[in-house]
Amino acid sequence: MQGKRELTMHDRCIEENYQFVQVSGAQGNVFEDLLEQTYQALAFPLEKIRADPQADRFVSFCGDELASICALQEADRSSELHALVQQEIGCGPEARFLELKNVIVAAPSRGSIALGIMLYECAKRAHALGYRALIGLTRFQTLRHFVDYGVSPIDHTPLHVLGRSALLDFAVYFDTQDPASVAYMHERSRRYFHQIRVMTGIRSQRVRTPSRTAQAGVGHEQIAIASAG
Repeated sequence: MQGKRELTMHDRCIEENYQFVQVSGAQGNVFEDLLEQTYQALAFPLEKIRADPQADRFVSFCGDELASICALQEADRSSELHALVQQEIGCGPEARFLELKNVIVAAPSRGSIALGIMLYECAKRAHALGYRALIGLTRFQTLRHFVDYGVSPIDHTPLHVLGRSALLDFAVYFDTQDPASVAYMHERSRRYFHQIRVMTGIRSQRVRTPSRTAQAGVGHEQIAIASAG
């Protein structure tokens, strides 16, 4: 019997190939396994990073293959993250933010649209549920991946969520209630998915031999796209 075809990077850059679902049943084990494997490899303590027990947990699949995980919970209004976003947006302390945590892209899907799919789906949920913004923390090494997609970074004195001076944590957000921001969210997603698909197709068809520089590009920051908050 012929085996299942292995997914290519081009497959992983086609929006229609993805399913983004809330964790239920055995999928909870899939979520926890990737969470633990990733943070243990980074030597990050799970107790400081794991989302709250009541948080909603999600997984995305590309075909039958796990592509990413994340969790969503209401942000603590007394947190530094909440204060940074509140000041940046210019809203009152009563504003409700939805916090994105435990963002991890599985190794085979890094460089695909998996992170973009996740951010778009979470931003849509924040908007539908009436939250003022979707917010999160990410380290400086991974900040560019969020900004590339269209998430707004905040320029502030870096936080040290894990208590390590070498790890610089920055707040990022999507304004999910301002009409212009919501329109941008949809348009940015459409263009982002299209651009990544086209560029991946060009590379797969035209670039036969990866350069040494490209092969060396999988560094520490590529181990995971992981929220430190």
